[in-house]
Amino acid sequence: MNFKTEKMIVILLVSTLVSSVLAISIPKVQAETTAVKVMPQALEFGPDPCVGTEFTITVEVQYVSDLYGFDTQFGWNTSYIRYVSRTLHTPVETYPDGILHGPTMTIRNTVNEAGIPGTMPGTMYWAAASSMPPASPFEGSGIAFDMTFTIVNQPGYVEADAVFDLKIIRSQLSDHFGWPIVHSMRSATVTIYALRGPGDVNNDGIVDIFDIGTISAHWYPGPPIGPLGYSAVADINLDGSVDIFDIGITSANWGNTYP
Repeated sequence: MNFKTEKMIVILLVSTLVSSVLAISIPKVQAETTAVKVMPQALEFGPDPCVGTEFTITVEVQYVSDLYGFDTQFGWNTSYIRYVSRTLHTPVETYPDGILHGPTMTIRNTVNEAGIPGTMPGTMYWAAASSMPPASPFEGSGIAFDMTFTIVNQPGYVEADAVFDLKIIRSQLSDHFGWPIVHSMRSATVTIYALRGPGDVNNDGIVDIFDIGTISAHWYPGPPIGPLGYSAVADINLDGSVDIFDIGITSANWGNTYP
């Protein structure tokens, strides 16, 4: 083996060693995964009377590449909320916060709270749209549609809080070849707190030491912060804090009972 060959081998070995060290020392950046997601992920209403309150959610396609079409089936709990309106956010040339490049074709945009034939059980809204040639595939994140609801029912005194999903029942995304795009589905949770008498934080029908304990457990912003963190139920005066003023309301109603 001549000197020139030995030198080349040494250079290759050093290069391999440096590459290995860099691979170990530099962490890999984890790419965001594609998801169809209801935003916000959690909504809370009450315990003050909230029947008649309207709210709007969006269903978003996040971190997608080469998107050419979507098909979403969506449902909710009509015992507590009812549909008001919806808007498809396609194409992005019309809705800059939306998805899909134009021209687009709306395949489904159907609402029926009694159920929609041809869909999965529980579906009350079916939205589907596709780009059409010569449209470019969509890249990134955007809103597929928004929906507005109104609250029609709230649990009464000493009844359990209502907790249910704004649920993505079925979701399909496709690329410009018509192949499926793998993605996750993330539904949202709605909590409607039962009506509570003034000071009856734990909703057991009487204002007593257990309500003080609940307030203490949710003490916020502290210091110290309570072990359970902020709760709208413990924030009796709804000023954004769980503090001595909420204790005062409880004390003023000490011993009161509610049906």
